[in-house]
Amino acid sequence: MSRIVAWLFVDFAHLQADALAAQHEAMSVIVLDARKRVMQCSEFASAAGIHCGMSVAKALALAPDTAVRMDDNAYQQQLLSQISESCYDVCAQLAIQFNRGILFETRSMWRLFGGRQSYWQVLEQRLHQAGFRYYAAAGVTPMAAYTLAQAKQHLPMGSERELDLAVADLTVTQLPLEPPGQSALTGVGMKTLRDLLHIPMADWKIRFGGEIAAWLAAFKGEKEPHQKYTEPAWFKPLPHFEYRWNCLHEISYADGLLFPLQRILKLLGRYLQRRQFAAQSVCMTLEHREQPDTELIFRMAEPEHRADEFMQIAQLRIHQMPLSEPVQSLVIKVENLVLQQAPASDLFIQNTGLGLSDHQLLSRLQSRLTSSAVMRIKSAPDPRPERSWACVKPAAKAAFEPEFTVRQRRPNWLLPQPQPLIRKSFELQTAPERIVSGWWDNQPVQRDYFIARDADDQLCWIFRDAQGQWFTHGWFG
Repeated sequence: MSRIVAWLFVDFAHLQADALAAQHEAMSVIVLDARKRVMQCSEFASAAGIHCGMSVAKALALAPDTAVRMDDNAYQQQLLSQISESCYDVCAQLAIQFNRGILFETRSMWRLFGGRQSYWQVLEQRLHQAGFRYYAAAGVTPMAAYTLAQAKQHLPMGSERELDLAVADLTVTQLPLEPPGQSALTGVGMKTLRDLLHIPMADWKIRFGGEIAAWLAAFKGEKEPHQKYTEPAWFKPLPHFEYRWNCLHEISYADGLLFPLQRILKLLGRYLQRRQFAAQSVCMTLEHREQPDTELIFRMAEPEHRADEFMQIAQLRIHQMPLSEPVQSLVIKVENLVLQQAPASDLFIQNTGLGLSDHQLLSRLQSRLTSSAVMRIKSAPDPRPERSWACVKPAAKAAFEPEFTVRQRRPNWLLPQPQPLIRKSFELQTAPERIVSGWWDNQPVQRDYFIARDADDQLCWIFRDAQGQWFTHGWFG
């Protein structure tokens, strides 16, 4: 009876080493387990002859400049979650398994993407974007797919027959069993998985039981649950974005933060774009060896989702910031996400002349000058010109805020206080506009305003008060 190849396991055997090595080109990196044995190595480390299971002393003898790190389970989980997040919109069910890879249920997606081959091409592109080495293998059961992938068999599109032949040829030492289990099999003359599959399962339960029987049951898809081989815990994305960058070498100057920050903000941009979200602030925490953490918040004038815009604001802040102590790691966290809004399409909106939208320019000004130094002008319901406006914070505008306008022409440059008009010749250009107001706050005014042209051919805004005195109140551009 034909079986359906419905599962795919992607194994990232050297994930931490690859992530750390990406910080510096041509860098040899190894990750050690609790026994101080190599459990992961970068491409350059492998090229130098370093391999998994080797002692750290021997590894350093082969490549003295190798960077050494201990296994960090939280970092491993973060990297796997990051990859899972990037694939979540093209796979209905995926799960992080065995702390080294991702299991995909693929059958339900074939029709949506036009077949198994087309679906793998889409998924392969997402995996390639992550930038880490991997082996992908298909399987009739999740354990069959995992067994092939962890044995470095790259068979994402293998047929049922091809997969059966490949897995049967695996040696006992290639199976995902602990060393005692492998020794037990080789001790009775077993060399390959083919030797095991010829023996009835009932005989294995009697002779071995434990890990070997449980693994073989999971491999065959039989319903005999074992604590180690439980049903997958399907991946669910976090409601916010958070990413930790562990520095391969400490960063001692502010500009050195730009490289990791750019990488993280690109991930943030992809995260927001996939989910159609936007963020108005990004929190960056710098972790030092001894001193308390340093926290920086990059604020945007309006919710944003583009990585390059976040990076522009971050650069402006970082260039102004001295580091009190070298940075060992940095954490980017973005919460309070909002849905992206469609861009305005008013044909009559003018840009700033710098190729920037209003909110982009505002974000840059706030980052360079601080938020408290940048204000916007708001109209006020007061006929007196000097009281008809106010400065407020840029973000203080409500969803609906009425604008108070006047029909008469007003100067671009309004003086803070009216200045007595030095007597000189001028020509009135308009009829008087009378403003009588201010009785409610004991600062009444009674003025007749005119637009006038002076002897230098400049347009000014002048008025005559109730005592007949003339004042200049503004200039037209």
